[in-house]
Amino acid sequence: MSRRLVRGAGPQPGRGADLRLLPALLAAEGLAYWATGAGTRAAAAAGAGLLAAGLGVAVAGRRARPGPGRVLARLVTIAAVGAAVLGVTASRSADRERGPVPGWAAEQAVVEVVAQVASDPRPVGVARQPVGAPADRFVLDLAAGRVSARGRTVRSAAGLVLFGDARWRDVTAGQRVQAVGRLRPADPGDAAVALLAAQGGPRSVTPGSWPWRLADRLRTGLRAACRGMPADAGGLLPSLVVGDTSALPGTLRADLQAAGLTHLTAVSGANIALSGGAALWLAAALGAGRRTRLATTAVVLAALVVVARPQPSVLRAAVMGGIALAALATGRRSHGLPVLAGAGVVLLCWDPWLARSAGFVLSCVATGGLLLLAPAWTRALARRIPMPVAAAVAVPAAAQAVCGPVLVLLQPAVSVVSIPANLLAEPAVAPATVLGLVAAAVAPVSPGAAALVARVAGVATGWIALVAHRAAVVPHGSLPWAPGTVGAVVLAAVTAALVVVTTTARPPGGARPPGGRGSSGGSGAPGRAGPPGRGRRAGIRRRATAAGVAVLLVAVTGWWSGVRTGWWGGGHPPRDWTVAQCDVGQGAALAVRSGPDRAVLVDAGPDPQLVDRCLTDLGVHGLDLVLLTHFHSDHVAGLPGALSRRAVGEVLVSPLAEPAENVALVARVLAASGRTARPGSPGLSGRTGGGGWDVSWRVLATGVTAPSSGRPGAAPGRGGGEDDGTAINDASLAYLLDVGTPLGHLRVAGMGDLETAGQEELLAVLRSGRAGVGPVGRPGPVDVVEVAHHGSARQVPALYEELGARIGLIGVGAGNDYGHPTPSALALLRRTGAAAVRTDLSGLIVVAVDSDGGLRLVTARGPPPDRLAA
Repeated sequence: MSRRLVRGAGPQPGRGADLRLLPALLAAEGLAYWATGAGTRAAAAAGAGLLAAGLGVAVAGRRARPGPGRVLARLVTIAAVGAAVLGVTASRSADRERGPVPGWAAEQAVVEVVAQVASDPRPVGVARQPVGAPADRFVLDLAAGRVSARGRTVRSAAGLVLFGDARWRDVTAGQRVQAVGRLRPADPGDAAVALLAAQGGPRSVTPGSWPWRLADRLRTGLRAACRGMPADAGGLLPSLVVGDTSALPGTLRADLQAAGLTHLTAVSGANIALSGGAALWLAAALGAGRRTRLATTAVVLAALVVVARPQPSVLRAAVMGGIALAALATGRRSHGLPVLAGAGVVLLCWDPWLARSAGFVLSCVATGGLLLLAPAWTRALARRIPMPVAAAVAVPAAAQAVCGPVLVLLQPAVSVVSIPANLLAEPAVAPATVLGLVAAAVAPVSPGAAALVARVAGVATGWIALVAHRAAVVPHGSLPWAPGTVGAVVLAAVTAALVVVTTTARPPGGARPPGGRGSSGGSGAPGRAGPPGRGRRAGIRRRATAAGVAVLLVAVTGWWSGVRTGWWGGGHPPRDWTVAQCDVGQGAALAVRSGPDRAVLVDAGPDPQLVDRCLTDLGVHGLDLVLLTHFHSDHVAGLPGALSRRAVGEVLVSPLAEPAENVALVARVLAASGRTARPGSPGLSGRTGGGGWDVSWRVLATGVTAPSSGRPGAAPGRGGGEDDGTAINDASLAYLLDVGTPLGHLRVAGMGDLETAGQEELLAVLRSGRAGVGPVGRPGPVDVVEVAHHGSARQVPALYEELGARIGLIGVGAGNDYGHPTPSALALLRRTGAAAVRTDLSGLIVVAVDSDGGLRLVTARGPPPDRLAA
């Protein structure tokens, strides 16, 4: 915000940080996370018990002496906050469970819903979708509304998550919609009570209230102002200013993540501070009084929440700004850490499910790191380098340090380019944000002026994009780290050791800090100094010990991760690769080697740049066969990149030519390459390869029988847009590849996104022996299986038992809305003896054949499974 608003936010020299409310925030976060998954009764019982305990401590504290009394007072505060969070959770959970909606979801009933849209539509299955590539499925949140089913209509306080086709693309937050679809239960702990698979598009759309309509005009105006700009600069500006990532290129999205700059695509505290500070400065420049300045700033903060949408990071920053404004209005000085803790507690009491939001947790942790560590690190660095440079280095370093343990839980890797990338990008963030806000505000009045301002801002966003692209290709820019809780705890210990090393440095000139060891004396007697040099030697030993612990932990973890992966992140795939599951986000692209520089490609993922990069890294210059299991975007939208600069042989596609826009995309791409596709059919087979490699392929089944011919552009068949995509999934081609390499053979089976009906049909084909004809032979057991539907819960155990695979490959994107892969799918693979490997944790996955005929599993990041099934 303004300098006045944040003055005193961090700990001052010689003063400790005010941590009194921090334990209350940590308690609220932990209790909310537990209670949202525990259910109404458990939350209510725990809340009552904690309230009783707090009252008991309060009574005991009345007779305690001042010292213990302060400790008891803090325990009472923690108990009161915890009881409030648990009480709200119990009440909200009871509202969610009340009425027939949960029962309808369990029965998968078809319902009619009239509700307010609570979020903008987000593409699903295309986590790294390029600009212009068609998306066929979207997800959006619905707030409480009216639900009708089986002759009954009820008002429900339960939120729903709606999955729909491309007709939902243009719906925006704040509108009121009517939809018909099939309910399905949500996972325990989800903020939504049920999932709604929409049947068709919205039946009616009612405009939202005037704040939402104004916000839509501003967002639309900013997007229009960015048209004609370079794709990276124009796509990043709306994302940076209002969190609108609809035009963000897929390659830039991936490179921002690799460079540790993803936070720039989400509106957070920096945007709120810049917006509020600009409003405060402008009001002061116009001569407004104190109350007018504060009121203007409050209105701007509220408006930004609506325009940028009430995301967790936006809410956290806005509430912090509101508390700071309230403190200024009452003439009190605000301190950053108490304000952060107070904002977090308020938000968790308002919506306990925020505790399960990675965005909320990262926002709070990063802000705490900036308030607690950045000032001390800035002062330490300023002794050797100029203050502006010291602050520029300390801020990203502090944020990276405190966010690292949380990020490792999401992705087991540590970025070593994040700090320099943020250091280079940071100077461009403020001008891009301010100019972007100006462009958005001017757009409804003068589109031409808005476009001119946006082009100036595009210089800054273009620089940020350039930094991201360059940082993403730095060798070993992202190093693998131990996954899960172990990795997070180890990294937290390393961070703590580094904090000790950097924050216990001796003040300049040899002076001892006030009240420190030198002032009170080594013996603890007041006013008595210890022996000369004792404090200095103790400080050196303390820092040396902490540094040694940090180095040891990093070395052991790095060695363990390197041994487990066999391939350091940022390196290159092994030259003897045979099967490769490309990391293309929430989608599928499987390469099977058919020659020294050739491959069979099964599906092409959602993003042309990502699949092209994967095939280039693998050294693939030609494709002997392209098999597109079905026409959903996360399997075909990357085809232009796969065919770029590569000769292609035969192309097989699903017999169900739906969705039409993706069928048309495939037809255009193939026509440009002088190729046509033919529909796959059960029993269709062939053989390809060369240079010591031989691949025999066979289509085992096509899920359900579809009436369309399978030609791109053929008439719509079953599932022609009035379903949730199940019919299209069940028309996936199931295939088997028998791969001969210079060192041995292996078999690969896959089935696209087959649902349970299609998998059962495939199982019947396998058991009947109808697939055991020609060079392929009987399909079982196989060595590698590409798990159906990215590891969804809809799996047929008997099918995986029949296949008997040793390795299960799962192409999946981090943070996908479906929750793929599901615990049940992973458990099924373990029961059948398959090692489950997933691209969201491991990146590019490679299977190679060793000289003894055994299989070797190599991953780009994160550890592969402990062992392969015998």
